Amino acid sequence: MNLILISIFRIWRLIGDFCRLILESPRWFRGRIAETEIILRQITIKNNRPCPERILSDNILRAPAANHDSLSHVCSYKLVMQTIVICINWLVVACVFSGLSLNVSNLRGDVYLNFFLTSIAEIAGFLICMPLLYWLGRKPVYIASLLTGGIALVLTIFPFLYATPDLHWVTVLLSLLGKAGSSSAFSTVFLYSAEFFPTTVRNSALGVANFSARLGGMIAPYIVDLGMIVGSDMGRVLPMAVFGIAAVVASLLSLMLTETKFRRFPDQMGDFENPPELDQELYVFEPLNKPSANDVM
Repeated sequence: MNLILISIFRIWRLIGDFCRLILESPRWFRGRIAETEIILRQITIKNNRPCPERILSDNILRAPAANHDSLSHVCSYKLVMQTIVICINWLVVACVFSGLSLNVSNLRGDVYLNFFLTSIAEIAGFLICMPLLYWLGRKPVYIASLLTGGIALVLTIFPFLYATPDLHWVTVLLSLLGKAGSSSAFSTVFLYSAEFFPTTVRNSALGVANFSARLGGMIAPYIVDLGMIVGSDMGRVLPMAVFGIAAVVASLLSLMLTETKFRRFPDQMGDFENPPELDQELYVFEPLNKPSANDVM
């Protein structure tokens, strides 16, 4: 027991020491000019940048006051509906993502080869979405990924039920496309949700969304087991059809969401519906990103 307490104490001390190394974000020092100056001065010194005698100008005192959250902002129709849509999407994406990995045994052909190909499709989905998020934005990439994967999974019904056994590769190919789409959607929904919610509730909102995802992961094995209940070829294709329909419905619901690319992050709940024209910024006398003398030499 003593050893456990000592270990917990040491871990807690390490966490405390680590937290001291992390500087507070200056934008949250509202009205605390002296502390903000200290933080900015430490940043400029560590980055080897020239630091003027005084960094902040008096304009920061004229910055608009913070909009305090109210019950009307928290319970607004737009925020509630879009939060429900995001939770549904987290549930569906996690369910499809986990379920397709578990459903490999229902595919025709070698189960080990199918699992290997499914893993490759998962990695491809993660990699493809990264440049697309930069070029196209969050909402188009997310909807296209989930909708494409859902349609591919629904289409597996036809080769499973009507094609000859030598065309089983078509089913595997459609399943891989669905896996790549769900992987891309899963990696996108993390970024999309983080940029979507205001800063004051972002941690709590992401916690609720992750709870929805865990529910989806719990439901996935039961959907995969539908094949054991129904039997025959219909039972083998039924899980992918369910996953596909759920993905298509979730992607269409995502049309209600707001694009977050090039949008200023909302800080308070009031900023969600009425983004401010001017957020509280740090007004400085001189730019802090000028090259130092060492950089010039």
